[in-house]
Amino acid sequence: MAGVSVFIASAIALGQRVSETASGGGFHHAIDDFIRLLGTVPDSPPDAMDADDLAGLRAIAGTVIEQVERRLEARTDHLAKQVTLAQTIYQIQQALENIDRWHRHEPAPADSLPKPSE
Repeated sequence: MAGVSVFIASAIALGQRVSETASGGGFHHAIDDFIRLLGTVPDSPPDAMDADDLAGLRAIAGTVIEQVERRLEARTDHLAKQVTLAQTIYQIQQALENIDRWHRHEPAPADSLPKPSE
């Protein structure tokens, strides 16, 4: 890998935003932005990411998921927001599966595209 890809640099910044945002809407917006970023990866040429980039993206996504899980365990949000946060874990995992398919040059199923929470 010649340098940090745009996707990895953006994912790192968003992952830090998730980690540093302790309360309310900022946390949710950071998660939504992270999911949106993941959703844009398959729109790029397959050579936009190499295996190291993919591993890095998975690691960052794992950290974001851990942050969501901690937030859920803390029970600081209303029930509806907790449900939405729980759904974001699935959306992140689904986006990563779509990225893996894209990287292997396989089409993603139409119903598997992640949708950020609202």
